[in-house]
Amino acid sequence: MKAWMVLAVALLLGGCGARTLDYTPSAIDPALGRASIEQVLRGLPGKRGPDKVFVTPDYFGYARGPLYAEPAANGETPKAAGKSVQVQVYYKDVSKVDLIEKNRGRTIVLVRNAKGRNLYKAVVTDLALAHRFADAVMQFKR
Repeated sequence: MKAWMVLAVALLLGGCGARTLDYTPSAIDPALGRASIEQVLRGLPGKRGPDKVFVTPDYFGYARGPLYAEPAANGETPKAAGKSVQVQVYYKDVSKVDLIEKNRGRTIVLVRNAKGRNLYKAVVTDLALAHRFADAVMQFKR
């Protein structure tokens, strides 16, 4: 009985694992890099994405909320509840981009500064997109 309990716990914990991918960013076309960053910032399908996405030579970020909502087709600004959120990550602050492979084909993208603090975190379902995002962020950092 005790052996089965240990085996069950080991299997449960083993299925929740994640591993950091060894990936070295490479050069990428600036237009493809900007498009990749925008695609990651828009988020997973099914989640409410940001109202605005910013990719500039100095930073990337997004904004969401009543201040940034697009006008409706009839020209009226939607009455969104909640507060506005704006996130900006400056390339000069970025030290590295970590890619962590999770279950169900998801990859966590962590943009970190020199002290190891997370500046941005995203979950993507396409590993190639995660690689392009890492390539773009590290290239724009230069």
